[in-house]
Amino acid sequence: MFKFKLRAKITLFIAAIVFLCVAIISFDFHLNARKALIESIRRELKDLAVSLALSIDPQVIEKVLAGDESSKIYLDLKQKLHSFTLIGEGKIYNAYVMVPTPKKDIWEFVADNELEDREKMAALHEEYDVSRFEEMKQSLIAPAVDKEITTDKWGDWLSAYAPIYDKRSRPFAVLGIDMRAADLGKLKRRSLTVASSYLFLGAILSLILGYIGAYTITRPILALSAGIKDIWARKYGTTIDIQRKDEIGELIELFNKMSQKLNEVDKIKSDFLSVISHELYTPLTPIRAGAKQLKSMAGLGDDSKQIVAMIDRQAQKLQDLMDEILDFSWLEIQEWKLIKEPVNVKLIAEEAIGQLRPAIQRKEIEFVSDFNSELPVILADKKRILHVIKIFIDNAVKFTPEKGRVMLKVSRTEAGIEFMIQDTGIGIAPENLEKIFDGFYQTEYYMTRARGGLGLGLAIAKRIVEAHGGSIRAESPGLGRGSRFIFTLPVV
Repeated sequence: MFKFKLRAKITLFIAAIVFLCVAIISFDFHLNARKALIESIRRELKDLAVSLALSIDPQVIEKVLAGDESSKIYLDLKQKLHSFTLIGEGKIYNAYVMVPTPKKDIWEFVADNELEDREKMAALHEEYDVSRFEEMKQSLIAPAVDKEITTDKWGDWLSAYAPIYDKRSRPFAVLGIDMRAADLGKLKRRSLTVASSYLFLGAILSLILGYIGAYTITRPILALSAGIKDIWARKYGTTIDIQRKDEIGELIELFNKMSQKLNEVDKIKSDFLSVISHELYTPLTPIRAGAKQLKSMAGLGDDSKQIVAMIDRQAQKLQDLMDEILDFSWLEIQEWKLIKEPVNVKLIAEEAIGQLRPAIQRKEIEFVSDFNSELPVILADKKRILHVIKIFIDNAVKFTPEKGRVMLKVSRTEAGIEFMIQDTGIGIAPENLEKIFDGFYQTEYYMTRARGGLGLGLAIAKRIVEAHGGSIRAESPGLGRGSRFIFTLPVV
């Protein structure tokens, strides 16, 4: 399952808030712009109706009403009304003149702008029910414009009306002009397009602001995360160069102090290990030399020989521990270099087995080796890799009971050369599988010290393998069920 990272989550959160604000503003802009647009068009239509009504001679209307549709004065009036539709940037679709009749809410047409299509043409004296058109009826008193879109047999319209006055300045007729609802809709859609453009730009802006905000918030957090990973990888002394005057800044400052302190403690530890091992070597050398000389002396009794042998064994054990400490402290410096050379994998594995053969035979352990027939020569530090193989075999022998079974399998895989050491020993608890590669770590079972060692072998092995660009891991079904150690070296 895909998991969003912290920066992505915060980016989306901030972007969502900004986009919501932009959407609200854009929607409000659209509503206000639409309202302002409609009001502007209504005012413009009303002003046009008033100015056009003043251009019509009331005597012409009286003569048309007294004549018929074939009269020249009627046709001239229709032509004049048609000319009205050519002004106002195409807003006027219909223009017509109507007069009220004695009948309630019944008006009649005088003329309209239609010149050719008789189906759309309003006939002279054609009656029209204006009961639904309050603004039209009120226009005899003052110019008016429809509040809403109106519908009749010719279509949907937004109409404006203006009174036409007779020679006594009394309103007796009305000029009406219509704007098609479809044309009004186009203008509304322009407003919507503008609002949509703002919304689109707002979406882009919200993502940019979201990322900037998320970067500002998460940068120190991600830096802390990277720093903690470095500490976990024993890169003590790592510092974070971010200055902030808030709680996160205080946390960064504390982290830097902690890292420096860890670095100091680690250096003290490494120096101590180096010094103590060298200091122990000084008295150890004459002890071993003395034991060797005593061994060669004639006339020693059996008890004396046993004591000398015990001194020699314990001195050797102490030297092994010192060698282990020196190796570990040397690897801790992290400035060491591998001395790589062509290495025959099978031969070096057999050499490790040969050196540990006495310990294997002492415990009557069944040791099985399995080598792939196509093992290539690899470029590696022969001495270090031999040491790693010996560490794993030695551990397997130490923690496997007498007459148990240990197997070494070396094979070629896609990742490189894989070494697998499996035993039927005491096993490892699942929670300890990662910890066993830490320096000086031993599981509770190992802590009996019955098998000796300082818990540095696996830590040394891990550092050597990783220095070669390889990987290492431990597997175990659980305590008492054996374990398996696997490390892989790349084929260069």
